[in-house]
Amino acid sequence: MAVAVLMAATSMKTQAQSENYMHLSAGYVITPFNTNFDNDDLLDSPMGLGASFLYGIMLNETGESLEVGLNANYTTSKETYASEKDVFNFVTMSIPINFASQMRINQDWTFQPYVGFYARLNLVAKVKHENDRDHSETYNLFDDEDWRRFQIGANTGFRFKYKNLSFGYLYQHDLMKIVKENGNKARVGTHSINFGVFL
Repeated sequence: MAVAVLMAATSMKTQAQSENYMHLSAGYVITPFNTNFDNDDLLDSPMGLGASFLYGIMLNETGESLEVGLNANYTTSKETYASEKDVFNFVTMSIPINFASQMRINQDWTFQPYVGFYARLNLVAKVKHENDRDHSETYNLFDDEDWRRFQIGANTGFRFKYKNLSFGYLYQHDLMKIVKENGNKARVGTHSINFGVFL
């Protein structure tokens, strides 16, 4: 689907941006873990914030570009039962490499779809357990050697550009499991709705 959109955008004989660009964005992020854990409610839908920087290198005059950058995300989730509570915190940093195209809608609006890959470093994955006796314990999931700190994956998304402002959606899907344990299918899917500015 994403490839078809890119091909359609490429075939449009429209005037497109012809200079290299920088793009800064921030927005809402959700990082559900696709797992078959017995008790994985805490990992169903961690939510939080993300920020991104991209540098676009124009490849031709019709608007295709190669993008490379840096994404940082923080998401969290909470599960409460009886007098106890678990809080999960997940912090990541990734380097995306995208192929983007541009479709000029009118003088002010441009549609920019993209596809690519990313390499991600999982910085923090911790669960804090608390109870009503003011006792708490924190578990670092990376203390388990089956959890991976480094992963690669594929991403796709789009941006609507109004003058130098943007609104977009990004989806990232792990190609490497975050847990190496045999029989476990744990992968992270990242959804991001973001607002940005072209510099």
